[in-house]
Amino acid sequence: MKTVLMVQGSLRKESFNRQLMAAIQEALGSEVELKELSYEDLPLMNQDIEWPTPQPVQRVREEVKAADGLWVVSPQYNASYPGHVKNLIDWLSRPVAQGDSTTVAKSKKVTFSGIAGRTAAAEMREKLGSLLSFVGMDVMSAMGEGFVVNGSAWSDNVVVLDDVQKASIKAQAEQFLRFIEA
Repeated sequence: MKTVLMVQGSLRKESFNRQLMAAIQEALGSEVELKELSYEDLPLMNQDIEWPTPQPVQRVREEVKAADGLWVVSPQYNASYPGHVKNLIDWLSRPVAQGDSTTVAKSKKVTFSGIAGRTAAAEMREKLGSLLSFVGMDVMSAMGEGFVVNGSAWSDNVVVLDDVQKASIKAQAEQFLRFIEA
């Protein structure tokens, strides 16, 4: 059974993107083993502390390496991705051993999604797709998938996905399963 490591880009417990991630996990169903990456304890990327590798960095790299694919679900902050997502990708793009060029990011299969206001997180998705490609990850789609949050969620914090959105999530999930099998 393949393993998909979910990477939540929002730190907020009841975030719109956490709710989107739950819908994605439901769409993936029992086809794969699902895990969520915990990376809140990563230090800021700093070459002065790179060696020896900090324990949280080592743990995250091992989880990423063991996964068959990553699915990043991220909000849009100021027309981009959150800084902690960038920090995670920066650590994944660094060599796993001093003097070696091997990284856990290289050729790792990845897809991504985001839910936001009327732009459907388009700016974040464009920049995240570019970053993931730049660090050598095998990106399923350069723009990932974006969703527009229902208007009432801004006041009641409850994301309600319509049938078209649910079908889009299901289609992305099916495509990603085929992608990680290839």
